[in-house]
Amino acid sequence: MKLISLAATAVAVMMTTTAAFAAEATVNRLYVLDCGHTHLLDQARFISPGVNVGQPIDLLNSCYLMRHGKHWLIWDTGHPDAITGQPPNSGPIQSTRTITLASQLQKLGVKPTDIKYVVISHTHSDHSGNVDLFQGVPVLMQKAEYDAAFAPV
Repeated sequence: MKLISLAATAVAVMMTTTAAFAAEATVNRLYVLDCGHTHLLDQARFISPGVNVGQPIDLLNSCYLMRHGKHWLIWDTGHPDAITGQPPNSGPIQSTRTITLASQLQKLGVKPTDIKYVVISHTHSDHSGNVDLFQGVPVLMQKAEYDAAFAPV
């Protein structure tokens, strides 16, 4: 009987601890931000070699602003704000932006200095174009991406 009582107590403590940990691990807020648009003239050249040759495709670039407890994190920073309102370039990858990342953060009441971490999925400019908006904020990325971005030329 004493063993059953001890086991029940252990299970109750474990469940309480797990619930508390799960609450801490929860994202309190998630915002999907418009971080630009990309028009590819040929899917096969950039997305699927040998498939859909010559077929164009339009892509939406999203950034994700997350609040976890008292801290903010942004996942990707999209196309550079500097291209906002500009006509698309004439190359095979045409990038546009209709609203700046800075203005979207401002509408949400979040300053770049409020961000604790910037996470970059990869270093293409449609994902990392506004990293410089977050001066002094740690930027997290895969080592292979870092090595490629900062390799000597």
